[in-house]
Amino acid sequence: MLNKMILRYPGHKQAGVLFPLLLLIILTLLASLSGCSGQAAISKEELVKEMTAAFQDVETSQSELTIQVAVTGNEGDKPINEVTSYYGSTTLDIAGKKMQMNLSPSDPSAGETMCLETYAIDNTLYLKFQVPQQSEQWFKTGLPPGYWQNQNPFQQDLDLLKVSKVEIAGEEKVGEQNSYVVNVIPSKEKVADIVRQQTAAIQQMGGQITGVKPEQVSQDLVLKQWIAADTFLPLKKQLKITLKTDTDTQVSMDIVMKYNGYNQPVAITLPPEAKNAAQMRLTQ
Repeated sequence: MLNKMILRYPGHKQAGVLFPLLLLIILTLLASLSGCSGQAAISKEELVKEMTAAFQDVETSQSELTIQVAVTGNEGDKPINEVTSYYGSTTLDIAGKKMQMNLSPSDPSAGETMCLETYAIDNTLYLKFQVPQQSEQWFKTGLPPGYWQNQNPFQQDLDLLKVSKVEIAGEEKVGEQNSYVVNVIPSKEKVADIVRQQTAAIQQMGGQITGVKPEQVSQDLVLKQWIAADTFLPLKKQLKITLKTDTDTQVSMDIVMKYNGYNQPVAITLPPEAKNAAQMRLTQ
């Protein structure tokens, strides 16, 4: 839920409405080949059991991600057809209640697109916005009660697996590691519930999202995971999702997250300039 706010698309006024909610869903479902395919010798129940045990020992994680966003539709009489790509990294310290995420456009010259840097430190969320040709701006807001208990991305993985249709599609290598390829197919009702929960969390933080209803989430949502065959920890995830607004605008997003380290020493330090951050209300 950390990067739920502002990444804009040139000329697209609806982006300030859609992108926050899209990122909420992404970070809820996510928390980034070569190989041989075949029938995986593991069941959904065995997978959940092994992952549950593996997640108990996770204290830190690091990952890289890429995001591609396509906006299509109409804004008044003007047709919209825009594609924007972002890349970034995340560092999570569960025990220390800290998280850092950076997102930047793949093409820095892409109009009004922002770079976004976020930190979650204890009960406060800090955000740095960097707009081309403008100075950086720092904002902060309080996290909702129970954030760290409710937003553990690994626990969310398990919760989603338990209530979704799961297909063990076979085995592949991710780098040098063998993995199970898992297709997670949540019901549209479950995805709508996730949207409601995350929207409620934003409201607790003083924010508001308009223009998108939970039931507008596309039924074509696809979540694919590569789970290490030896450690049962995620090596890679891919999420594809589509949302529609109350108008004719549609936003499709393809996100890939690759994990590159578990339980390695991490250092998440809030920059000194963030301590003077302005208080922010998450109103779209």
